[in-house]
Amino acid sequence: MDSDNTLNILQEIQKTQNNIVMYSAITMGMILIIYFFTFALLADKGYKLILLFEIVTSIIFFISFFFLNKIAFHVTRFLYRNRQPHSDIMQLLSASDISRKPEDLLPKICNPTENNMLP
Repeated sequence: MDSDNTLNILQEIQKTQNNIVMYSAITMGMILIIYFFTFALLADKGYKLILLFEIVTSIIFFISFFFLNKIAFHVTRFLYRNRQPHSDIMQLLSASDISRKPEDLLPKICNPTENNMLP
């Protein structure tokens, strides 16, 4: 595989993952802000089931903020599972590799049998 082509594919994969992280973080943040302003209203009106739903989803959103990069990596892997040049590269990457520069990942992609990646 051509190194320039591989570099472009890695940049596209990283861009996709960064977009997933950004849009999901913004969406979860906006939902949490809406929840913040509706908690008191729901408690006063006695809508216990909706209040319980908001509490549970708030906890899930808060915990998912810590694992957002790993979640976005798996979503990216799912999106690129049928695209041929991308799927081959995604099989060689891990969630911690995506945060590295594409130039640093080229040796791992070009020589998958050698483990020349430093932590």
